[in-house]
Amino acid sequence: MNKQNFSKSPTTPDEQISLLKKRGLVLSDEEFTRHCLSTVNYYRLSAYLKPFEKDKASHTLNSSTTFDDIWNVYAFDRELRLLFLDALERIEVALRTSMVNVMSTRYGAWWYFEQEPFKSAWFEIPLGKKYSPADEFKHEIGSLCNRRASDGSIKHYYSKYDSPGFPPSWMLFEHLSFGKCTSIFRYLKHRQDKVEISKVFKIHTNIVESSIEPLRYTRNICAHHLRLWDRWFVYKPRQIDELISSNCQPGTLKEQIVLLMLFHFAISPNSSWKDKLYCLFEKHMTPSMPIGLMGINHDWRNDLLWKVT
Repeated sequence: MNKQNFSKSPTTPDEQISLLKKRGLVLSDEEFTRHCLSTVNYYRLSAYLKPFEKDKASHTLNSSTTFDDIWNVYAFDRELRLLFLDALERIEVALRTSMVNVMSTRYGAWWYFEQEPFKSAWFEIPLGKKYSPADEFKHEIGSLCNRRASDGSIKHYYSKYDSPGFPPSWMLFEHLSFGKCTSIFRYLKHRQDKVEISKVFKIHTNIVESSIEPLRYTRNICAHHLRLWDRWFVYKPRQIDELISSNCQPGTLKEQIVLLMLFHFAISPNSSWKDKLYCLFEKHMTPSMPIGLMGINHDWRNDLLWKVT
């Protein structure tokens, strides 16, 4: 593929408005549009225009598409991410807690440096690498503790203790990334350890192991303010009964919603999360919303996802 020099010039909100008009967007309130473009990057917002395009080459929009239509999708996506983060936080904290509780009582407070709990591959030195995965992890922990030694619980640990050289797992795991926690779970050697950790979700261990990577991926999308509503999710859980019975197409937002419900309601059975999601749909599901991109039919009120408990 022949590459070329990037030659596009920066544009002002007024110039962006002119471009949107040229592409056929109907603006009922230019002052409101100007304010939106002053607070939300045009490049970010332009991604929400794509489902309304009738010609991808010229970016010409379907007739009667309004800025309100675009802003409605953007607002829905933003509020959806916040709602997802609410559930994902509880799932993430529950996984950390269960892992620490199970593993520290079985192998001790510093189990994360023990060889016994992990698959042998975790400790084999790959050809040409300076550290084994275990040594790399130890190096990572050292860097983390150095960065966090000036505040919070890790500062307290080092101000009071000089041995062992690292904090106990229940303190350390509060500072590890969700991705590192899911990696450690997958590298556990003994199935019974995974079974005990998974009990917090009341879900079969195989399903938990299949699902935590898709959940981590979705969590990172939300945390980095990326587009969620129409995304095709590259990390997919195994096709379990709840996803099949809800008629979820793999890779769609609907699949992510049902998966989130299964994990979330296991640890928060009295949560109003599903009611909040339903209200969010009621607020934003206008006739112009391209709801099919979420894997959900236009008759969304009768979708099987609402039957998940």
